[in-house]
Amino acid sequence: MSSDETIKKLEEGNEKLDSGEYEIAIKIFNDVLEIDPRNEDAFYLMGNAYLNLQEFYKAIKCYDEALKLNPEDFDAINNKGVALIDLEDMKKALTCFDKALKIEPNLDYAGFNKAIIYKDMKKPKKALTCFKKALKINPEYAETFFELGNVLKDIGKSRESIEAYKDFVKIVRKNKISELYLKARRVSDYLNWIDESGKRVTFSPKDKPRYWQWVTKAEYFLDEDGSEREVLEPWSLVDPGRWWTCHKDTLAGDLALIYRAGEEDGVIYRDIKYLVMARSDAYPLNSKETAGETNWHYGCDFLPLFKFNNSLKIDEMRNDPYLDEWNALRKRFQGIVFKTEESVWKHLNEILSEKNHDYNEYLETFDRDGIMAKIIDELKVEEELSKNFHLMKDFGYELEFETRQKACIGDGGFIDILAKDKNTSDYVVIELKIVKADRCTFGQISSYIGWVKENESNGQPVKGIVISRGYDNKFRSALKTNPNIYHIELADVLSKLGMKLE
Repeated sequence: MSSDETIKKLEEGNEKLDSGEYEIAIKIFNDVLEIDPRNEDAFYLMGNAYLNLQEFYKAIKCYDEALKLNPEDFDAINNKGVALIDLEDMKKALTCFDKALKIEPNLDYAGFNKAIIYKDMKKPKKALTCFKKALKINPEYAETFFELGNVLKDIGKSRESIEAYKDFVKIVRKNKISELYLKARRVSDYLNWIDESGKRVTFSPKDKPRYWQWVTKAEYFLDEDGSEREVLEPWSLVDPGRWWTCHKDTLAGDLALIYRAGEEDGVIYRDIKYLVMARSDAYPLNSKETAGETNWHYGCDFLPLFKFNNSLKIDEMRNDPYLDEWNALRKRFQGIVFKTEESVWKHLNEILSEKNHDYNEYLETFDRDGIMAKIIDELKVEEELSKNFHLMKDFGYELEFETRQKACIGDGGFIDILAKDKNTSDYVVIELKIVKADRCTFGQISSYIGWVKENESNGQPVKGIVISRGYDNKFRSALKTNPNIYHIELADVLSKLGMKLE
């Protein structure tokens, strides 16, 4: 094979590499090496093919062969580091990136890779330093701004993270980076949702609900011990704080059946098990999720309504001719959410009613409008209290109002009212209930307090106040475990506000 033929062969292999035909590319590079065993480019490109196939040891072997021929090949050193990251050998990976940068100080992607390692190692300061150095070298490297935004958000620097995300979206659009369009769109959704003071959840139920099919894996409907998650048990129809992934068009009051898919401890799950109702409109999830790492883009607060003791199995659905054209079944439930036509919804409910006689009784008493009215009442009280926040002083709390319906980005859910103690500057989370507070309420406000500590207060103390129509014994016992969570009677607050509820 002449020199020209070798170059042509390498170009052919590189084209196959670019088009994702990695096995064919490897064969071509091997053909080159049979004729020219010291062809550095063939070893390097074959390493890239194996890297894309996630055969990391083979990729490293190829990069090592290329480096024997040219120890100064900084791209081979960098890519070897990438393979080592996937093999979770972070120490050796960092050595590779440092070596590559020593040879070529302007290698922005080596600095980016170092930053990713430090980010995963929970060393945000080192990660920030590396990201900023990488941006000095290449201020148009979009992914650097995205990951910079993630780190800034994780350490509670919300404003700086928002600016980094904005730069990411701007660069993707300006440079027309097609492979990042989806990620940029999701980040835009996130940016549109939040602002410096937070943005309240929307609540816009229609007179008639829309119907959805939600799909979930075993790790989300089972706890670690293999038992079914309590969050899906229909304990209380008016206890918010639970959230689930959903379609972006979901509105409060929409209904969904949950299909379980997965296997755990030898048990195979392929069935419809739960009925739930959206308690809020859909809202974008956090930046990492919107980037597609979990493929979760939108979520909504939800209420568990009914659990089918006799679930509807997939074989039963497949054997029902009426369901032949049902989109979720045709796609074998390969997705997160499907919109369901009303006719199909009614048919599914007829089948479930036949299998579960207590479901018929439930449907006869199910009062969607009544549930919506209670939620609206709660929002009204919250709004009035926000407008007259000085009244909290009458209960012994000198507080400064911060915001309503603060989105807990990343954890899901919304804090009813976020305030600050005027004397200590500590954050105060206020959770409002127009019903009796219970164990779920305590868990909910504890979760919000934890989120504020991590994302807003930089670890400083955070207090919590639950306003509710009394509380049960489990809530009373839980209060004793946290002296920073307090309770105020709803009736007393309503009296101060001049309000009455049924």
